[in-house]
Amino acid sequence: MKINNTSYQKNFHSFTISLLISLTLSFLIGRHILIKNNCFFRPIAIHDLNNINRTYTPIFSQNLKERISATSPAEISTQIGTLVTASNNTLCSENPDTLLSHIDNGGGLICSGIAQLFFHTLQQKGFTARIIFIHQSLGSLYNNHTLVEVWEHDKWVIYDPMFNISFEKDGNKLGAQEMITSQLDGTFDDIKVIKHGKTNYPADLKTYYPYWKTLYSGLSIYQPPTKNLFSKIYMTPLRYWFGPKIYFFIPPNDSSTILASIDAFYCLIVAIIPWTIIFLAILLILAWTVTYISHTAPKNNNPSLI
Repeated sequence: MKINNTSYQKNFHSFTISLLISLTLSFLIGRHILIKNNCFFRPIAIHDLNNINRTYTPIFSQNLKERISATSPAEISTQIGTLVTASNNTLCSENPDTLLSHIDNGGGLICSGIAQLFFHTLQQKGFTARIIFIHQSLGSLYNNHTLVEVWEHDKWVIYDPMFNISFEKDGNKLGAQEMITSQLDGTFDDIKVIKHGKTNYPADLKTYYPYWKTLYSGLSIYQPPTKNLFSKIYMTPLRYWFGPKIYFFIPPNDSSTILASIDAFYCLIVAIIPWTIIFLAILLILAWTVTYISHTAPKNNNPSLI
């Protein structure tokens, strides 16, 4: 039977173009979701809060190094507090030089910017730290706050550089996990607010957040991207595993599955579907290639007799 090679080539080309279009659409949709949300959400239990990877890529700032001479977390928080004030002209950035330039030009910072300055200073001083978010409800624009936890004496300790405070119970400084545990076991009223020193910020915790204790109803922890080739690019599906993440705490017996559903949706759109298309594309291209070669290879219809 004679095979129409031209037909095979046309079908193969049409199939290849269709695959390329599917892959392109899949990657564009995944990239749009990644750029819009930047991080993926991961549910986490309270006993795992201490175990999140603490590997960050430091952003060195000579300007920050020259301005902050303090060496302990409490002293660093106080010194940063003397640089920052409130202003209607606020800025959110992860770059310490950008934040310092904004301050020098008369701008102010909110909790996230102050936390970033504190966080990067701690890194340059050799401390292990991580950024955390507390909130009455995830997604609220107002009832939330950004803090920093520092690894001290084999445990996480909260430092709030905006108000220059930490928290203490029974003579021990507390981390976010202990704050949430105190909410759950009814001992939150035993927690004391420790002020590290005077700062220029015009508000304090209890006037800025009159119901500040309810902020510890929810907790999220930012996990920076893994240090590899894919950490700084919006590439699906690899960025789903290697990119930045936000771990959110789920209280015991909480039946809410909204965030877990969001994570599952992200996984489907930016990881499973692209990988499935890539895998099927490879298999089908191989199948078409083998079929094409087998039908176009010259056949020896008159073998010589030996």
